Amino acid sequence: MKKKILLISHDAAKTGAPILFLDFVRWIKTNHADNEISIILDKDGPLLEEFRKYAFVYVLHKNYNYKITRINNILARQYEKSIFRKINSQKWNFIFSNTIINGKILEKIDTSNIPVFSYVHELENSINFYNKRHRVAGTLEKTDFFFCGSEMVKFNLIENHKIKSENTEVVNSFKEIKKNIVNKERRINLKSQYNIPQEALVIAMFGTFEWRKGNDLFIRTCLENTNKNIYFVWVGVDNADEYDKITYDLHKYEIDANLILIPSSENYADFYNMIDVFYLSSREDPYPLVMIEASSYGIPIICFKGAGGTEEFIKEIGFVAPYGNTKEVNNYLERIERNSDLLNCNKVAMIEKSHLTHNIDINAKKILEKIDKIVKVGK
Repeated sequence: MKKKILLISHDAAKTGAPILFLDFVRWIKTNHADNEISIILDKDGPLLEEFRKYAFVYVLHKNYNYKITRINNILARQYEKSIFRKINSQKWNFIFSNTIINGKILEKIDTSNIPVFSYVHELENSINFYNKRHRVAGTLEKTDFFFCGSEMVKFNLIENHKIKSENTEVVNSFKEIKKNIVNKERRINLKSQYNIPQEALVIAMFGTFEWRKGNDLFIRTCLENTNKNIYFVWVGVDNADEYDKITYDLHKYEIDANLILIPSSENYADFYNMIDVFYLSSREDPYPLVMIEASSYGIPIICFKGAGGTEEFIKEIGFVAPYGNTKEVNNYLERIERNSDLLNCNKVAMIEKSHLTHNIDINAKKILEKIDKIVKVGK
């Protein structure tokens, strides 16, 4: 049956949650083409035109080039009000909001007769950060059912935000998983490009270069490692202030560290061809897409205990270090460096798990089937 669906995203950046959201929108239009989809984006971004291929898109806050003035503020508020008048004048079968931080948007929508579903990826540190900016309360108040990116996300909602267990369900993060095979020629070329010896072990992290992602823990692990055959690579270093702090320290330490910091790249996935171990140094990361991608190549994963959903995923097929214990991480890396067989011991299991439990065809279908059941019963 044809449905009229309103979807919400906080922005259209090329980061984990919007990429997952775009894959979900694309999957709906591919598999349920008769549905009519509209999207609210709180902010625009590089994925905006991709979203427009599949749905009508309302952008609340555009990246204008002009200076913020009182008049421009008034015009922006009037523009936003006109969008919500259009939204509230239509009849929606349901609303699906991606992430917990769309509360301000939901507060402006008349949801009295519309079931609201939120797909939550955030853990408590992030929730607290956005709650101080008044972007969470509306989501908690208006959502009828929560899809949770991991068991830890579900536990946090129930324990710290008093959400009823029966109003939650875990659906792990997903994407279009391909049969990924390391390109040996690209591996050789990338190592040459970054002056990494071909026989060296490459340990990598992909993501925003920030405290929550454990950038300092990653650097500490590198500095504590004295094995010259192990190289550390971070892909996604766009934070100039953090970069300056790290390079300042490295200069003062007078340590010749095997550390390579690479800016964000549209072709970031190309670097999976070069790495041997994916080191998720995050302090808090609910269920990162880069982990799923790494596992689809059969790349071993390291994470910290209690830091997020990665621990749920890797279990016996990866290494979980005590929280923040970089020495234990290095002990594991030393064992791998001495015994290369450890790199491949769980390769097949990781690839199979990434396809079976994180494929968009499985998890997106699971979300829509659950929504259909709830919508039929009524709000």
